[in-house]
Amino acid sequence: QIKQMENFNIRKITNLAKLTTILLEKHAISLTILRVIDLEDINPLQGVYLRLIFEQLFTTRTAEQLVKMFKTIVEVEKYETFRDNVLLFIKEVLINNPRQSLNLNVKDTKKKYRSIKNLILER
Repeated sequence: QIKQMENFNIRKITNLAKLTTILLEKHAISLTILRVIDLEDINPLQGVYLRLIFEQLFTTRTAEQLVKMFKTIVEVEKYETFRDNVLLFIKEVLINNPRQSLNLNVKDTKKKYRSIKNLILER
């Protein structure tokens, strides 16, 4: 379904993002599920989908929980480009361009982002 996203309306994108987030939070899937999206060339609907997922994760998860979640893409060398692109997306969207209507604490988001980045640098 993620590959066919350009044919979805915003409601379907939102629902798919909510489902993906729930599955990520329950560790039923890993972040590698998002690899089907070319993060170097995302379309607007894919951007909305990813923004919704990461906003929810960074709002509801602790830094430790996020680090644990990100370990799945840090420990495997073939995910290096994907991992770097995810970090860039998070930095650009959640830290540099947060939505004003969202209760996303930028200071807390930066702290969580640094925790994930440190995990990667320690590798």
